Amino acid sequence: MKIQILCAMSVAALLVSGCTSQLEQAVDYYHQEAPRVQIGMDKEQVLSILEPTQETLPAGERRPPESYTDSNGQLIEIYFFRSNYYYYGGILTDDQFTPYVFTNGKLTAIGWSTLGGPRTEIVPVPYPYSYYPYYPYYGPSHFNFGFGYSHHHH
Repeated sequence: MKIQILCAMSVAALLVSGCTSQLEQAVDYYHQEAPRVQIGMDKEQVLSILEPTQETLPAGERRPPESYTDSNGQLIEIYFFRSNYYYYGGILTDDQFTPYVFTNGKLTAIGWSTLGGPRTEIVPVPYPYSYYPYYPYYGPSHFNFGFGYSHHHH
């Protein structure tokens, strides 16, 4: 019984410390497989190539697909695959993902340009406000964006 508890604990510790590697694994695997995907492929084909690449991602690092019907009555589905490593206090932004756009079940576009560019992206903040600028996974999980707050103590 003790052994099982120890195992469970070490697995939990791994999950916490393993976030970086899980994310890197998923992103590396994505970049390895992405070139196999071609415009015009069926959704099933594309998902069978790309979905396995995202399996190591923790739930909070994924993004659910979106779908809607356009003015011509065509079904538009957008699947997002994690294509960038960096982590910013748990905030997910568009530029961490590559969107795959399907029209009636066929891949019609890859990337943000067709969607008018990413709506949210990470912008570096000048030093006094960004105490943990781009270092992945360090520092507080919520960021103080520097309103009336400075890390310089006078």
